[in-house]
Amino acid sequence: MSTARHTISSFLALIALTVTTAGAHEFWIEPSRYHLTGGDFSAQLRVGQSFAGVAMPYLTHEIARSEVHHNGQVSPLTGQYGDIPALNTQLRGDGLHLIVHQTQDNRVRYRDDATFNAFADEKGYPGLLAQHRARYPDGPIIERYYRYAKSLVTLNRVDGDDTRVGLPIEIVLTENPYQSRRISGRLFGPTGLLANHRVTRFSKPGDGLEHTQTDANGRFEFAWSGSTQVLLDAVIIRPLADSGPNQPRWESLWASLTFGEQ
Repeated sequence: MSTARHTISSFLALIALTVTTAGAHEFWIEPSRYHLTGGDFSAQLRVGQSFAGVAMPYLTHEIARSEVHHNGQVSPLTGQYGDIPALNTQLRGDGLHLIVHQTQDNRVRYRDDATFNAFADEKGYPGLLAQHRARYPDGPIIERYYRYAKSLVTLNRVDGDDTRVGLPIEIVLTENPYQSRRISGRLFGPTGLLANHRVTRFSKPGDGLEHTQTDANGRFEFAWSGSTQVLLDAVIIRPLADSGPNQPRWESLWASLTFGEQ
């Protein structure tokens, strides 16, 4: 194994250990700038908590999908193994661009029940630990997870609309926040709109986090001052068929969307 690959593998092992010993870890796209006057775009892929996290390298084997969407056109986002920032490309065409990134599946083995319980509670699934232990009194809790991230970036102008791009869980804004100065959207799951589901807004600098629930039509709203970076987050946690004590018994699907004045 090359020195670079060994260093990256060690780094990822450290991240995996951290995930097993803390609560929920969001994954998001964090551009160097959300508003560009030239086409050079770069962004970090971050994993962490409360909109603070470590930058992840570009790892080909970890990526299921990475794209730029603009005016109905889709361009692949490619990179070199180990790149940090992970996402780098040249944007073409004025207006709003959607940056889309989907990971391959990963697994986490929780060190203790309390960590799993904190994660489930934070993401809107109280009582999930009790449900798990009623069925599986003993043994570790193993989860399989997927990440689905979007970011809204502009080139020269701010006009344009967020659109659905077909992710299994996806946050879609129904108004362009750069024009409306509001956060209004809908949450989609694998079978359609997700009603009565938790959506979380993180902001920086400043006012921390806020939870809300989607309505019967999957809609949600937050206030926005227009002067912060915003991370929207939503998670589905669902059971898997029992395939043995050392296999995942839960699956989580993570959606994120970022935008901001920067």
